[in-house]
Amino acid sequence: MNQSPRQRSLVWIGLCLLAAVLLAWVDVAAVKRVDAVADRETPRPAIDAESPTGYVDGKRYLIPLDHNAESFQWIAQAQLMTAAESWRLREVDYDNAPRTRPVYSPSPYRWWLAALGKARANDERPVGVAIEDGLKLADPLLHWLVAIPVVVLVAWRWGAFAAAIAALGLGMTYPVLSAFYPGSPNDRSLATVAVIGAVLPLLIGATGWKPRLMFLLAGVAGAFGLWVDPNRAAPVIIGLGVAAPLAAWWTNRNRPADVATAVASAALPWRTWAIAGASCTLLAWLAENAPDRLNLSELLLRNVHPLYAVSWLGLGLVAARLTQASRAGRGPLRGVGIVELVLGLAALAALPVAMAMTQQNAFLAGDAVSAQMSPLPGAERAAGLKDWLNREGVRLSFWATALPILGTLGLTLVLNLGKRLSEGMAQATLLAAGPVIAGIIIGWSQISWWMTTGTLAVLGATALAATCREAPQRKRFIIAAAIVVLPSLARVLPLTLPAQAQALTTAEEQTLIERDLGYWLTQRTNDYRSVVLAPPEVVPSLYYYGSVRGLGSPYQGNQEGFGAAVRIAAATSPDEAEALATQRELSHIVMPNWDPFLDEYARLGAAQPQHTLVALLHNWLPPRWLRAMHHPLPEIEDFDGNGAVIFEVVDVQDNATALSRLGEYFVETGQKRFALGIAKTLEDSFPSDLGGLVARAQIAVALSNRADFERAMDAIMPYLEDARDGDLLWDRRVNLANLLMLAQKTDFAREQAQFCMDEVDEFLLRTVTPPTLHRFMLLCGILDEPFPEPELREAALRLLPPDLRAAHNQPQQQD
Repeated sequence: MNQSPRQRSLVWIGLCLLAAVLLAWVDVAAVKRVDAVADRETPRPAIDAESPTGYVDGKRYLIPLDHNAESFQWIAQAQLMTAAESWRLREVDYDNAPRTRPVYSPSPYRWWLAALGKARANDERPVGVAIEDGLKLADPLLHWLVAIPVVVLVAWRWGAFAAAIAALGLGMTYPVLSAFYPGSPNDRSLATVAVIGAVLPLLIGATGWKPRLMFLLAGVAGAFGLWVDPNRAAPVIIGLGVAAPLAAWWTNRNRPADVATAVASAALPWRTWAIAGASCTLLAWLAENAPDRLNLSELLLRNVHPLYAVSWLGLGLVAARLTQASRAGRGPLRGVGIVELVLGLAALAALPVAMAMTQQNAFLAGDAVSAQMSPLPGAERAAGLKDWLNREGVRLSFWATALPILGTLGLTLVLNLGKRLSEGMAQATLLAAGPVIAGIIIGWSQISWWMTTGTLAVLGATALAATCREAPQRKRFIIAAAIVVLPSLARVLPLTLPAQAQALTTAEEQTLIERDLGYWLTQRTNDYRSVVLAPPEVVPSLYYYGSVRGLGSPYQGNQEGFGAAVRIAAATSPDEAEALATQRELSHIVMPNWDPFLDEYARLGAAQPQHTLVALLHNWLPPRWLRAMHHPLPEIEDFDGNGAVIFEVVDVQDNATALSRLGEYFVETGQKRFALGIAKTLEDSFPSDLGGLVARAQIAVALSNRADFERAMDAIMPYLEDARDGDLLWDRRVNLANLLMLAQKTDFAREQAQFCMDEVDEFLLRTVTPPTLHRFMLLCGILDEPFPEPELREAALRLLPPDLRAAHNQPQQQD
């Protein structure tokens, strides 16, 4: 029984609703996973409405689903901009510290995050926390805000069947889902919205419905895309401009000459498109840069620039002239046409010439996410298509990405070669293929471009669906669409399993470690030293979670900070390294075992990397102004094998103190062989140093060597009995008090504890390692030696990891 048109429309509407339900299911599952990963071990920080982040000490909490430095940047900058009550951000101080670095990233995505945060803020959720929540909501909300109008517009102009294909493509294909997936906010989502707006109205206008208005809207959307991300928008605009005369030539090749001449005046309004796009591009440049950044020679071409407007205008003039000539069926151009074409080519050449003269890749340059296929957990990373296929092979992700693209291009070719399309639909489908082909070319070297190319293919498939008028055609088309969508569903639906059923990805595990490390560093930095030297991909995490400023980072405009990091890491003299560290107010050097980029710093800055500061640290020969500190990882099974070696910048130590503290580090990290070597060196070189004797006793305890412990304690006691311990450093005295209690010399332990409590302050508390401080606080509880002020006890508790802190909070709860 044949279905009525109304029944068929209901079927297609039902298909739209099914796509919406599946999209909502994917989004909700992703949001739940973000919360579940963030809640692993580390408790949520206390709320502080006065902090830009909304949390105490400038901390942040949520974990992106993929370790993406760009996500950290967007959230942090939106919070800083909002806290400063400004609508633009010109510089930040978390890179190139203690100086600042300029901010060149465009403003629209920050505005989106800030607006969303302000709309969701309330008394219990400060604006900073609400902005961070945008990590979960910002991109999926953009997805819905673009998908619904697109489906409605397509249904209105091209019918319910084409709308159903648009809904399937926008809601269920891997490339589009990747562009808007929750948990990894990035301006590529807003750029994707702009790309859709730059292409779809143009396709509708090409079919004959209000072409001037549609081309004007496409030009405005394309200019917005150039503002947000020229890397995404410029190839799309070029693809459309190149496809324009080719599409006109193809649709005109078999038209009789008299008919061709009659319709020449009906050529598509490419001049309107170019004028609208160029004008809005100039306005975007002014909105971003006026009044203080209008020096054209100082601006980077990878951002929106007037030269994009000039070249776009030239592209439009060339496309319009060639299109009109194609439709008129004329041979060589003459007169005014030649002048317009020459002027257009000259304007079009403005951007490529500037790129060559300034040696800038402009929109062809990659960014921080160019080697990332998508933000989905476990997504592929590769330099380009060839590298991706060599590394991963032709697997599910490839088919989920490639099928929409190959299917769209293949069907476009078949239908146009078969001459089965009307003139308007033929032009629309050929125009849609232009940006797709441009995306394939860019995607050869930038794997992230396949997300955008897949999105463009969905728009082309929607135009192709509009050509299907008969039931058999639609049946074949929907079967093909199902084949295309199935690999995408197979790739994405496993991510909708309950969060506890999904193992942590390597990126999530790494980010959890960095969050805990950022919190730890927050408690151990001070006002005059609060800058960290770490690998570029780790610096954003440490600032994001702990508000710990850094030097090198992967962000645009931080060349000075990157250079400073290279000079410190590659210094071949301890004195030179110390002078550079002091100049930069360095507080810590972080060497994570999952990111060896500090070695790359040394290779970049020194002809002989084996003689650099980094080489000394690898060989456990730190200068006397550095002290190894142990960062205890959260007790999570997934963290096995991961960790970081951390060196704290301290006042220059004498040799015995430096060795004693290094021995303590080896004890706490379980490196017993190294600890034994330190004990032997102390015994041979500093047999009468009190701090060295304390370290030897501590190492003996760790090695369960009772004889060495008793021998060290016997050597220590005369110092105490004769009151010759006055110059003992505070952290060494804390260790001594703990050892005396272990040796059952309670009176002497009490005396040392009293000395410690008489001198204690927040700075001295930070000189003691968390395990030692924990044992000392237990000792003081047994001896009834309280902190002189409650604030000091709270400061001490903040320095302890949560599991050790609980041991000191419990008695208070019982009281």
